[in-house]
Amino acid sequence: MSGEEHRAPENTREFLALWNDAVEEHLVSELAQSLPGLVPDERPVNAARAAGLARHVVRALRLAALSGDAAAGVRHLADAGGPRDPK
Repeated sequence: MSGEEHRAPENTREFLALWNDAVEEHLVSELAQSLPGLVPDERPVNAARAAGLARHVVRALRLAALSGDAAAGVRHLADAGGPRDPK
């Protein structure tokens, strides 16, 4: 909500949407700090890249949690990674 005045949500749906956005931002921020240590050293991970990777991981975890299907999270990560060169 940068640049906007803070206001109370109009209904429960809006509150939940704002809450989910805030939780996602928090999780992305926390995870982005840890990701550079998980990625091989061949490609250094700067803060922007770590935040981008963290966002995909957080969305995959949320998808898996909401659907009860871990494969949904894995599919999200595979889709986010783009097409792979079949060998």
